[in-house]
Amino acid sequence: MIPYTSFIMLCFNKSEMSCNAIRTLVESFENELIEKGLEIVVVDNGSSDETPESIPLLKRELMNENILIHYVRLNENIGYSVGVNIGLSHCRGKLVGIVNNDLLFPKGWINPILNIFMNDSNIGLCAPYLSNATGIQNVGVSFENYENMNLFAQEFMEKSRDQHHFVQRVIGACMIFRKEVLDLIGGNDFWYGLGNYDDDDLCLRTIIAGYKIMIVGGTFVHHIGHLSFNQVPGLIQACYWANTDKFKLKWKLSGEKDYYGNYVIPDSVLNRPYSRESDFFPVRLEDFESKSPVYEKKNNERYLLIADWSNHLSKWKAALMKASLNHQECEVWIPENYFDKYGFKSQMDHLVSIANQIGIGTRVSMNFDSVPPVQLLNFINNYKGVIRVQDDFVNQYIVYLAEGISLDII
Repeated sequence: MIPYTSFIMLCFNKSEMSCNAIRTLVESFENELIEKGLEIVVVDNGSSDETPESIPLLKRELMNENILIHYVRLNENIGYSVGVNIGLSHCRGKLVGIVNNDLLFPKGWINPILNIFMNDSNIGLCAPYLSNATGIQNVGVSFENYENMNLFAQEFMEKSRDQHHFVQRVIGACMIFRKEVLDLIGGNDFWYGLGNYDDDDLCLRTIIAGYKIMIVGGTFVHHIGHLSFNQVPGLIQACYWANTDKFKLKWKLSGEKDYYGNYVIPDSVLNRPYSRESDFFPVRLEDFESKSPVYEKKNNERYLLIADWSNHLSKWKAALMKASLNHQECEVWIPENYFDKYGFKSQMDHLVSIANQIGIGTRVSMNFDSVPPVQLLNFINNYKGVIRVQDDFVNQYIVYLAEGISLDII
């Protein structure tokens, strides 16, 4: 049976919270909708708590011929952006929801969204009002328990049923897409690593692909907010500042913001033609272009170093020096459509100079090319292997891809 609705939920520890989110999601659906098929893909991002035991138990508790719960266990935390992409690779529904595990769902919240999709084929992404969000989407309320939340939600949804808003951005906590939109634009941009601005980017690519985004009246979901990110002190701030610069550079933004603090997107970006080469991000290995005249496999002894260069928590400098100590030839890839080419060239020249002064004799080359996302696998396959970097979610994805095509990892 092909489900009508699919949901991806990423979790990292917080087992009880994840189970509550899944349980309330299922309970919020009317029987008629469940009979059409409900699929929930739970991606466990390397949890070290009871999550590996609790999700399969919950799956048995909620067992139903029309409810499919897939539990995807990852060995390590690969970050939000790529974790969602892995979830997307398992989805089959006509509508696909990306939802956080720090949500509680009131009864009937999704019905107005389904009606919008049914009545307007130009709308590609819908989102509910949230208790904790930004902009128009934010209701700004908190609750002592689920019962109080559900009572508020029913009243709010009744009062707001005509309050629809077309927007350029919604937050990534709860996003419902037409499957055809995701087939066109793919998943998250992996350069956002752990997260932050991945949702802005996904929304912008939805608009470029020719679809509208709506915050739907008559909807409400309770969002606690940032509990997974906050498990590592300082992580959310580091990702925010690193990804702010990437988002601005990628889309060539001036830095001007609107009333709600969102970057103003110029019409030249909003109205530009959709390009599969730059706007589609694969979620499966088979989604990558299989052949490329540019990145053909050669007799190459170089190792590739890719990192979240502007994130100060990344240990990329230590990885580069370690490779140098081992006399391994490596190429550093710093795509200029995400990073300041001249600033990083200066840093890299300085590091190579230090290595040479202490007699390491390193051989480091720099590559600032902007490689199309669909060609990423071919690009990586042009090297002997890739260099692993600690505390770097961009690098973890590159390692994940390299392992998928059996390259060396050092």
